[in-house]
Amino acid sequence: MKPTFAPTALSYEILAALYQHRSATTSQLHQMLCPTKDISYLRRQIRMLGEHALIETVTLRMPRTAHLSYLTAAGLAIAARMPEVSDRTSPLQNLSDVAARVLLPHSQAVLTTHLAFLADARRRGDDYFPLDWAPETMHRLSDRQADAVRADALMRYTVNRPDGRAHLRAFVEVDRATYGSEKLVAKLTAYARFWRLRPGQNGSRRPTIESTQAAPAWTEYYPMYPRLLFVFTGSSRTTRERRIEDLQAAAAGNRRVSEMLKEVKAGATLLEHISPTKARPGIGPSDPVWQSLAAPDQPACGWMDL
Repeated sequence: MKPTFAPTALSYEILAALYQHRSATTSQLHQMLCPTKDISYLRRQIRMLGEHALIETVTLRMPRTAHLSYLTAAGLAIAARMPEVSDRTSPLQNLSDVAARVLLPHSQAVLTTHLAFLADARRRGDDYFPLDWAPETMHRLSDRQADAVRADALMRYTVNRPDGRAHLRAFVEVDRATYGSEKLVAKLTAYARFWRLRPGQNGSRRPTIESTQAAPAWTEYYPMYPRLLFVFTGSSRTTRERRIEDLQAAAAGNRRVSEMLKEVKAGATLLEHISPTKARPGIGPSDPVWQSLAAPDQPACGWMDL
């Protein structure tokens, strides 16, 4: 006989987190939602949600037979009505065992990046929470279906400083070197187009790039244009460093990009430079490990100091 469903605050958070982040291992959910609690409590909540067919859990061989959880159709339907995530869409609906495994390398890299910012914010005492990272954020640049800015994530972060609070936003790209540098540079160019984009004039709904009569289209969504943060992983160190150099070259050689970067902060780093480990538990994104895209000769700095 199926036990009576007795939802807890943590089970609610698990459903919301899996809706927002698509999938996560038990260890990642522990780091994200309840790092100070014993992980056995989290495992019990996951089992309960599985017994009521709200989540599916599959076993991965790497890392170390980890258990990956994602929402079922029933779990997705419930989570979509939660006010914390109701403004988000979940494009990976009815995620299957096969899909979870195929998409795993990239989704895990993106989530690992989020966890690095989350651990750093907790150490610093800043306001940044599990749902302040919105994966797969998109803005259209024209009526063409494929013409859009697609960030791996939009981060909303609030810094607590002695002189007050600062609300920061960033588009985050997590690059695993699975395609050529030309496509990587094209992403930077797309962000420059979005920065220049103005809504159409004379009642036209079709956007234009060169119009100067209206406020930029991005001001409808953000008080300031978000920072651009590129995080590299999944290939040799030499390859990753060369891809950073390619972005810096594009920043210097592309007129639209260079104009944008006079006002928009942009930087790049390697994932291992911001992810805490047992050997280096105190490292994080606020450390001076980011290379400026606009000023390659500038010393490395924290992402907030770009």
